[in-house]
Amino acid sequence: MKCPYCAEEIQDDAVVCRFCFASKQNGAWIHPSAVEAEITQKRQGPRFTMRFAGFFFFLSALAELSDITVAVQLFGEEYTGIIAFIYHIIYIGLYGAMGLGLWSAKPWGFQVLFAGTLTYTVDRLLFIMYGQATSGLISQYGELMGVGGEDIVSQAMHLGIVATLVAWWSFVLYVYIKRDYFVPLTDQ
Repeated sequence: MKCPYCAEEIQDDAVVCRFCFASKQNGAWIHPSAVEAEITQKRQGPRFTMRFAGFFFFLSALAELSDITVAVQLFGEEYTGIIAFIYHIIYIGLYGAMGLGLWSAKPWGFQVLFAGTLTYTVDRLLFIMYGQATSGLISQYGELMGVGGEDIVSQAMHLGIVATLVAWWSFVLYVYIKRDYFVPLTDQ
């Protein structure tokens, strides 16, 4: 059989022409531009949200780059030097890859977003479990608040971390629902 739009030879049972991407729906062939317009319209819906989030991941990578010499807390200890440097490099790479994947709608974008979110979640949960032992912020603000102030500051920090994680995983769920955004136009 020949495609009705490009006249290339295709199989009789084909539902999509591999040459011009015309598609067969309900027994009738649909012009390739109509198919592409439908796909483009589906992709336009989450485009602003994905690019906006990608932009903020790029900003996060830049912020992490500016803090590359700052000490990090891991397993209840504060680390500087090469460990802190590697920690920051990992996050610069994750944030940059997540930003690029979301901005450019690369097929691997969702997987990188999921891996980055999982990494960040583990890091923040470790901070909740071990971070308060060396957190100067808790003691600094706790002293200002008086008796019981350190507990209040600690609880507020933990609540903030949990709220951030809930928001981040909600965004991952949104991206999963809109995962067609990452499918290349020629594959649909």
